[in-house]
Amino acid sequence: MNEIFYHYTDINGLISILSHEELWLSGIDFMNDNTEGKVVFDRIYNSIDDPSIQRKLGHLFNLCINTNRIFATSFTKNGDQLSQWRGYCPNEGGYSIGFNFDKLEELKIDKPSSENKFRVFKSVQDLLKNGPGQILFDACTYSQEDTFEEQVQVIADFVNEAVKDVSDEHFAAMKKLNYDALSIIGLLNDQEKTNKILDFLFRISKVVALYKDRGFYEENEYRLMYIDKPLPSKPFIRGKNSYPLSFVKAKFDKRAVEEIIIGPTRFEKFARKGLYDLLNSFNLKAQIKCSKIPYTS
Repeated sequence: MNEIFYHYTDINGLISILSHEELWLSGIDFMNDNTEGKVVFDRIYNSIDDPSIQRKLGHLFNLCINTNRIFATSFTKNGDQLSQWRGYCPNEGGYSIGFNFDKLEELKIDKPSSENKFRVFKSVQDLLKNGPGQILFDACTYSQEDTFEEQVQVIADFVNEAVKDVSDEHFAAMKKLNYDALSIIGLLNDQEKTNKILDFLFRISKVVALYKDRGFYEENEYRLMYIDKPLPSKPFIRGKNSYPLSFVKAKFDKRAVEEIIIGPTRFEKFARKGLYDLLNSFNLKAQIKCSKIPYTS
């Protein structure tokens, strides 16, 4: 299939990604959509008639927030889109890095406490069919799309199955424990139910992170996501704006980088020459292209 997916970044991001052969996946609670994870939960909640299941869903949402950490970075099929250049790159210019995901069968996730290789699942269906998995690459679904309601119903059925045998009292007790995973495991005192809830949280976290508000539809976003298991280990921390930002490092095979597009800039001649030298220094064979958009800031 050999489809190319593009990641937009600035010059410092480009150099870091190519020199270290790694992408930084940030916690999705730091993304620019403040409805992250909430869109699908709200729709599921409204589709359920049973007040008891609705209450349990509220508890599950808080459990998802507290027991699983989701880290992601974004891609799109359009490597030369004005809104992307303006939204994710500085005024002086940026770059979109074209990755061939057919060449990314596994990634090494690096955290301060561990480094492990994981298979990259290429669809939610693939992941749910073949195992719990921790890395997923798939398209986001936006709330106005025809498939949204159908997929919400599938997830709602999954919710019903996961919570029907867990009492309201158990969920109320989880709330009192601030949804702490270790405390909850001890509270349930039933390994089968515990595994059922934790498996649900692990799987549903992957799915809900792919649902976004219609306002972001133009981005046509694809996400590469790593979902830390319950009782996650510590991520890396870096500074962004005025706050600390959590992230993990995903190390890739540099042969997956097939092209790099130089964004609209008045420094195009220098950018092309410098990029040629940069690729040579890292023995990369990626094709160099320039944006066709006649825009200068």
